[in-house]
Amino acid sequence: MYVNLQEDRSSLGGEMNTIRTQIKNLAEIFDLDPRPARAFAMELPDIPDGAEAWVARPAIEALQRNYFPQINDPDKMHCRGIELVLSKIQEHRELHNQFHSRLERVIKPNQLRIHSRTVPFLDQIAQAQKGDIQIIAVQLGRLYCEESVSDARLSFFENEFGLDSITVGSVILTHPRRFINMDDRYVFCAGEECCGEHIEFKNCPSFDQFLSRSGGGISCISYGYGGIHYKSSFYGAASGFVPELRATKGKRVRSWKIPIPMRTQPVFA
Repeated sequence: MYVNLQEDRSSLGGEMNTIRTQIKNLAEIFDLDPRPARAFAMELPDIPDGAEAWVARPAIEALQRNYFPQINDPDKMHCRGIELVLSKIQEHRELHNQFHSRLERVIKPNQLRIHSRTVPFLDQIAQAQKGDIQIIAVQLGRLYCEESVSDARLSFFENEFGLDSITVGSVILTHPRRFINMDDRYVFCAGEECCGEHIEFKNCPSFDQFLSRSGGGISCISYGYGGIHYKSSFYGAASGFVPELRATKGKRVRSWKIPIPMRTQPVFA
């Protein structure tokens, strides 16, 4: 039921998009050192229950070093990191370079922040992986299709956390077959929350699609937001997993089977 990108090729339109390929592509796009991530990828543990694949993301400290060294505040660094990833999607995706963001005016710390549950997990990953590129086990909404972000967060495994826009955006960068068809599932970045001016943080960033009238009906990627209580069969909350440190090999903290809706499509296709 789960897709392992280290082995899977057919779901990516024939591309041999292994974790090593993802590392290589991110290193080229962001001018990063791929060597520590390559070494880490050689000894990956069994993929955790619920995850579909190992994916690569740039470390925020590496992005800061290369693109905004003058910024040291973690919250501002995160927002600048999102802006950078969005700009790279626009540059590198072969969708007539059409990209739309409804969050252009709210990518700032007082209106977009990492969810409190996600913060310690990202810190743990950063401590375990010191290089420019990090590797995370993820699922992009298949587990929580037709569920709200708020309900998904309540259903997380003990070792599960919502993904941020930098991670989901990196998946979109390294998987060019994602978001080409209008029936591809849209993704809520459940590891973040956002709001408008003087409004509570009750929204969540999302990646979805729209048809460009000026581009002749071309399907284009959109970065926007939705309410955390919104439910739709078109959306799913994205989450990441860390290997359970307290579990013995072959035994998970929560080992019961996860039902997967039959109507879902491969999230990395």
